[in-house]
Amino acid sequence: MSKGPSRFSSIGRPIDRRYPTNQAIAGLALVVAILGFAVRRLTGTHPLESFTGALVLAIGFFLAWAIARELDPDHDASAFVAAALSLVPQTVLGRPDLAGVLLILLVLRIVNRTVGPAAQPLDTIGILALVGVAVWRGQPVLALAAAGAFVLDAILDPAHRIHLAAAGASIGLLGVGLSRSAGTAPVPLTLLMGLALALMVPFLFLIAASGSPRTFSDTGGNLLRGRRVRAAQWLALAAMAGSILVGGQAGLASLSPLWAALVGVGAYFSIGAPTRLPHSVQDPS
Repeated sequence: MSKGPSRFSSIGRPIDRRYPTNQAIAGLALVVAILGFAVRRLTGTHPLESFTGALVLAIGFFLAWAIARELDPDHDASAFVAAALSLVPQTVLGRPDLAGVLLILLVLRIVNRTVGPAAQPLDTIGILALVGVAVWRGQPVLALAAAGAFVLDAILDPAHRIHLAAAGASIGLLGVGLSRSAGTAPVPLTLLMGLALALMVPFLFLIAASGSPRTFSDTGGNLLRGRRVRAAQWLALAAMAGSILVGGQAGLASLSPLWAALVGVGAYFSIGAPTRLPHSVQDPS
């Protein structure tokens, strides 16, 4: 996706325009924004609300693509399936929680090391800030996902032990949030929730079939590690399932780009598309 980490971040991946796929997603996101704005205006929505709604739709579309790239780094096309699929829940269920989706994207990068080096201090601080926002909004699953990501990064080779402390900080933030909440009743399992969970099942086959990645990190020279990629896949699946089971329809809507990435990548793998070709971020073509 990019040439490598910046001076201050090891998980930021700026869009590298040398890649045709990056050019494609940028152009498609613009088309989604324009069409989203036009449809809203045709239905009589206020111009400002139409603009913000279209912008969120396009960002969710892009985030679904970006998360899918983290979940299936060896194949380009599956991310476009995920991006297209993200338009369905965004249209039907409403706007996703972009801060929460961004948090998931960043913790996945901490685990699978697609950029290359371990996270830098500003990366960790930024993620903890997003954890605080999630806890304040009453989203405990996101705090648990971040804690899990920090633990995985601390124990998987090459280990980044300092993230054990960050995991503790995430749990501490979660504890503060839970102590201030009045508690909520369990969410009953509905047909929509059951369908959403069932559509994620094919992603399990992708995890089971994942071997040694053929993709290099952004910094080049080193292939991604299979254990880290699979750990990130399990983390994403657990976070989405937890969000649905705890938050119900609202939990599904809040992380709908993540759901689209899981379903899209899983479906693409299950179909066995002949275009499922290896991709290396080290060699733009």
